[in-house]
Amino acid sequence: MNARRRTARSLALATALAMGATAFGASARAADTIKDDAADAAHKAAVGVKSMAFDAMDKRAVTIDFDAGSAVVSVGEARDIEALLKSFDPGMAGGEVTLAAWSDKALPPDGAKLADADTSLAKGRLAAVKAQLEKLGVTGKIESYDMSSAANPIAKLLATDDAKVKDAYKTTSADSARVAEVAHYLRTAGGPNKAVVVFHAPITK
Repeated sequence: MNARRRTARSLALATALAMGATAFGASARAADTIKDDAADAAHKAAVGVKSMAFDAMDKRAVTIDFDAGSAVVSVGEARDIEALLKSFDPGMAGGEVTLAAWSDKALPPDGAKLADADTSLAKGRLAAVKAQLEKLGVTGKIESYDMSSAANPIAKLLATDDAKVKDAYKTTSADSARVAEVAHYLRTAGGPNKAVVVFHAPITK
């Protein structure tokens, strides 16, 4: 085989390999697109089902569970937040939100504070949940509470029953109902390794 033929055959082989690689890349990208579309459809379906369940329960709060030492909101927990938001009327995204996050330890006794590492963890969890809320379109004021310290203004609610909370705030019925609601959710759904998000309807004047 002369040099000219060898060169032509080499060029033909290189061209065929390049075309094959291009076709394989296009096929892989198409497969990735199909995979992404399927994952997105599954996500929307899961959010829809949970949203309907939350709506039926008239649910106003969601609890986020964290792995020990972690401030990462899992895919499943983020889906719960999204589902709860979708169960509300559109205007709820502009309502106020109460957010409380614990470290891996329980709220300390009155006047006490946990170690700096626990405070950093609780604050990291607050930041992570707040970022998730903003990503989902929440535009209302978010009141955040670090539950690694008993010195925050919401901590005392955990040691007070609902009737006493309502009585303490009876001067304004709207505030009384809201504070009692927050106290109830924090007491029943909060604790170590958790964050609790309570959504409040926008106040109309």
